[in-house]
Amino acid sequence: MGSKHKLDGIERWITDASGGVGADWLSTPEMLNGNTQCQWIKDEWIMYRVRSADRPLSQLIINKRGDTVLHFTAMCGRWKPFESLILEFKMNINLQNPLEETALLCACRSGYGGIVILCLQKLQADASIAAKNGETPTHWLIDFDNL
Repeated sequence: MGSKHKLDGIERWITDASGGVGADWLSTPEMLNGNTQCQWIKDEWIMYRVRSADRPLSQLIINKRGDTVLHFTAMCGRWKPFESLILEFKMNINLQNPLEETALLCACRSGYGGIVILCLQKLQADASIAAKNGETPTHWLIDFDNL
């Protein structure tokens, strides 16, 4: 039982710390404006930054690769802020980062099935939008055990 608990903790850390894919996109040197992933991972911090934004939310970029706050909340499974960004703040569910990735692709890549279902069923996200490298959300469906 201890090993399973430890494995779950490691998996959660990898998902939170690296957007689910083991990349360094969210490491401190990659983050912008002196902020850290440890700050952004907190729902309260996200909503504070959203409410105090001095620019359109589509331009609230959090890292050097150009992910917006919407992409971040999708890739890190931040359900409440993600839903609020779409429903309350009216962000475009199909907004693309500079790599032409959507929030749906980010959620699929990171394995956040709840956000994927929300995107597809309630928010009408377009699953056919491909990133610059040709990657689509459907590429990651094999990673889901119980969608």
